[in-house]
Amino acid sequence: KIGGLSYEMPPNPVMATVELFRAISTATREFPAEVRAPGVIIEAGERPNVIPPRAICRFSFRARTRSQLRQFMNSTADCVRIAARTTGCSFSMRRFEAGYEPIEVNEKMALVCEDYLSREGLSITQEPSMSFGAYDIGSLSRSIPVIHPIISRGFENLEAHTEAFRDAAGSLEGIECARIAARVLALTGLRVLLEPDLLKI
Repeated sequence: KIGGLSYEMPPNPVMATVELFRAISTATREFPAEVRAPGVIIEAGERPNVIPPRAICRFSFRARTRSQLRQFMNSTADCVRIAARTTGCSFSMRRFEAGYEPIEVNEKMALVCEDYLSREGLSITQEPSMSFGAYDIGSLSRSIPVIHPIISRGFENLEAHTEAFRDAAGSLEGIECARIAARVLALTGLRVLLEPDLLKI
């Protein structure tokens, strides 16, 4: 009470956002490790003593299969509703960018690439380590033949998008790895152009 009068705090979108992140983190644990929803807060007010009229956050939903993704997005939509209801806030949701389709690798072009990789003395792993990245080439693979080789020489144990990876990529070894990758991809493309029958089904 203030001055003998009851005082209720108005709905706080920031608290709704906090609850949402907590709820999504909890929901993620119910899915396999490859299902993720990294998020950022775009807007949440400017002053701590002023309740903002709204808060905006963005999430990137990632999963190994479409069915996993659909199930996970339904679960996170429930998280939004619960966070809004428990804090007394309203909400709206919309997609802010196009989704990425899974990659469909052209097997014949992949064999050509593997041949050139072998000539460079690189070992070939048919099943690369699990990656949680998102690749827009997946959507492109629905229209044209594509491959997505991951060419690494000495960086297998480094996590991408880290300072350690940045330093390794800028080293002499990293630059040589980039040269090899450029050479292999250029030769693969040239071979396909010179022998278009390679891609015929």
